[in-house]
Amino acid sequence: VVNLWDLHDHVFKMTIPTYEVLEGLCVVKSGTELASFLGSCNLQSGKRRDRSSSIYFITVGERGVVRMWDSERAVCLYEQKSSDVTVSSDTDDSPRGFTAAVILPLDQGLLCVTVDHQFLFYSLVVHLEEKFELMLCKRLVGYNEEILDMRFLGEEEKFLAVAANLEQVRLWNSESINCIGVGMGHMGGVGAVAFSKKWKNFFVSSSSDRTIKVRSTDGISDDADQPINLKAKAVVAAHDKDINSLAIAPNDTLVCSGSQDRTACVWRLPDLVSVVVLKGHKRGIWSVEFSPVDQCVIIASGDKTIKMWAIANGSCLKTFEGHTSSVLRASFLTRGTQFVSCGADGLVKLWTVKTNECIATYDQHEDKVWALAIGRKTEMFATGGGDAVVNLWYDSTVSDKVEAFRKEEGGVLRGQELENSV
Repeated sequence: VVNLWDLHDHVFKMTIPTYEVLEGLCVVKSGTELASFLGSCNLQSGKRRDRSSSIYFITVGERGVVRMWDSERAVCLYEQKSSDVTVSSDTDDSPRGFTAAVILPLDQGLLCVTVDHQFLFYSLVVHLEEKFELMLCKRLVGYNEEILDMRFLGEEEKFLAVAANLEQVRLWNSESINCIGVGMGHMGGVGAVAFSKKWKNFFVSSSSDRTIKVRSTDGISDDADQPINLKAKAVVAAHDKDINSLAIAPNDTLVCSGSQDRTACVWRLPDLVSVVVLKGHKRGIWSVEFSPVDQCVIIASGDKTIKMWAIANGSCLKTFEGHTSSVLRASFLTRGTQFVSCGADGLVKLWTVKTNECIATYDQHEDKVWALAIGRKTEMFATGGGDAVVNLWYDSTVSDKVEAFRKEEGGVLRGQELENSV
C-alpha cells in the first residue's frame, strides 16, 4: 500500500492499495512533461475532478513493472504491459523485480534498479493518439556476482585475476579497467585463485567442482579488443569437497590447496602431480600459505587452530591455539618468523613461530574477519570483515626493526609496536 499524509495538519489522509511489495516510490513534479500526460489521462477517463489537488507518483517493486498513480482518485493511470527485468532461473525464489526508482531531471526519463543490480533507463514516448508509454532505452549490466577471491598478477602487478561464483575466472587490467582474459572450463563457481610469484606468467584457480586448473597468461595484451581465452595447461580432481584456498610456493614449483574435506594437498607444478596430503584438522580448511623461508605451510582451519606442516613428509610441526572460533586466514610476517591470523571471532592475532606464542591480540572488528592482505614491500597488513570495515595495520619503524631482529637469532617484533599505530 501507499499511505498519503498531510504534512500541514500531520494527519493521515488515505491508503492506496497497490497489491505488490513496493521497493521504490517517487513523486512526479508538477509542470513536467510526465505530469502533463498523466493529467491528460485523468481527463480521458471521464472523471471531472479538480486535477490541481492530484498528486501523481510512480511505484516499483517485486513485479518488475513501472506503474503511475493518481492520489486523488487512488487509481493506476499507467502500467507496463510486461517486465524488462531479466530472471536468471524459473524457480519461484529467484530474485526479480525493482529495488529503486528515480525520475531523471529535465524530462530525461526514469531510472530503475533491479534486484540483480542492473540499471534500466526509460524514456517517455508519445504516440499520435496522445497516448504515451515508457520505452527501455538503455540497460547497464555490471559485474554483479559475489567476488570470492582476487589476486594481482604480472611483473608490475597491473593485472587482477577475479574469482566469482561463476564457472569462470576473469583477468582485468587494473589500470584501464578492461577485461583482457577469461578462463572457462570449471563446472562450478570459482572460489580461489593464486598467482605465480617467480615467473609471473601463470595462475591457478579452484572451484566448487573440486578441481584445480593451471592457466597461462601468455598472449595477453593491454589493448586487446576482446578478452582472450585463458586456456588450462593442467587440471586435477583435487578434493572431495569445496576448495576454499590456494597458495603457490615462492619458487613456483608447488601449489597447495585447502578444502572443506579437512585436508590440504600439495601439488607439483606445472602438471599438478600429487606430492603430499596433509591430514589432521578436525574441520574444514579456510586458508593455506607457504613459508617464505622454510619447506612448510601454515593452515588455518574451522577447528579454531593454525597448524604448521612439513612438505617433505606431511608431518605436523606446530599447532597454534588461541582463537575461540574458526580461523579464516593466516599469513607470514617478518620473513617467516611471525604470522598474523584472523577469524570468525573477530580477532586478529600476531604469533611468533619459534615459541608458538601469541604476542598480541587485536579486537578492532565487530564481525568475522574474512580477508587478510600483507604488503609485498612493507610489513603493513590489512584486514576486512563482515562488519564492512577495513583496518590498516602499520608501523613506520617496522622495516628497521625487522632488519635488526633478523640479525639476532630469536628476535621478534612485539605486537604492541603495531597496535600503537592502528
